[in-house]
Amino acid sequence: MKIIKALSDGTVLFAGTNLFLDQNGCGGIGWRSRVVDTSIATIEPVNSLPAGFIPGGWIYVDGVWTSNSLGADLITDDNRTKKLAGLQSAATAAVYADITHAGQTWRADKESRDLLADVLSAGSVPAEMYWRDAAGTPHAMTYADLQALARAILDRGLLIDANLITKSAAANAATTAAEIDAVAW
Repeated sequence: MKIIKALSDGTVLFAGTNLFLDQNGCGGIGWRSRVVDTSIATIEPVNSLPAGFIPGGWIYVDGVWTSNSLGADLITDDNRTKKLAGLQSAATAAVYADITHAGQTWRADKESRDLLADVLSAGSVPAEMYWRDAAGTPHAMTYADLQALARAILDRGLLIDANLITKSAAANAATTAAEIDAVAW
């Protein structure tokens, strides 16, 4: 891999395996550019390109890659997209995680929540009603007990959603990749 970069600041203009730079300009297989002033550019080999590389968006000096404002903007968008997806995934996992309520740990996955909603939609339950905890052990439950469990799941979900809104806003407001990376669930 080779790069053609500006001598003044190390901004990488081109990257490729078959680059050349001569008095007539620069190029590679199938292309040539006369726009590059060869007196202010140099060509050198590199081991690899950084993730998110774009020509003009990176500086390469003394073997160190650094994104400039153009590169940082693109990296930031990529980081932001990944961060928002990660936050959404964490929120979804938290919503469906088991919940501790009334001294027991209960399942709160989609199937259990759907079943709880179906049971509550009946408006009452038989006197011998029970609900299984996360370990599968049955516990006697009244209609009010089941309502309280559903309310605990709902309240937790609202807190999780509020956290997601706050974290997503922070990721969207961040202006650098480091600021985006600092947003944690």
